[in-house]
Amino acid sequence: MTRKDGANVLIVGLGNPIIMYDKTRHNIGRDVICAFGKERGWEFKSSFRLSGMVAKGFYHEVNCYLLLPTTYMNNSGLSVAKALTSFGVNIDSLLVVSDDIFTEFGKIRLRVSGSSGGHNGLKSVAEHIGSENFNRLKIGIGNKYTCSLEDHVLGQFKEDELKYVPEIINKALVVIDYWIEGDICKGVRFANDVVIVNPPV
Repeated sequence: MTRKDGANVLIVGLGNPIIMYDKTRHNIGRDVICAFGKERGWEFKSSFRLSGMVAKGFYHEVNCYLLLPTTYMNNSGLSVAKALTSFGVNIDSLLVVSDDIFTEFGKIRLRVSGSSGGHNGLKSVAEHIGSENFNRLKIGIGNKYTCSLEDHVLGQFKEDELKYVPEIINKALVVIDYWIEGDICKGVRFANDVVIVNPPV
């Protein structure tokens, strides 16, 4: 599928907005979108109306809107629903990037629908937009931990993991690039360790 020139897409990075959560596993989706905007020189601006930080640009002949909700993770869907309406984006042109404990550290999964898998941010998005049929890019943070789930998710990456985080983010950027263009499979060929589940026909 190739997108129509001038189409609108919305790409969301889930995370918690305050500084104490910077660089935690739960904020990896937010980190990916920050990197995507920075790579293209797009400036994020605060939008009280949309409950988020927004950047925009024209890329692959597509109008791209980037969103970092400034609600806490559990209410991310409020910001996403507002942005979809404001920017005139269809649900099938929405991509939500988040962490995922069910995916091995270092791997990413692109899905076009599915349940929240226990992720409160994805659950909130589904509730507010009234559908689970939206694209989501899940960044694996792994489920091998000895602390509580909360401490694992809200904790910083271990020292031996940190060196791989830039590479993981770069893989995600490649997939997002090709998702915008409309050729998901091409993105997979260029990014190792990507698993696509139920891709569109």
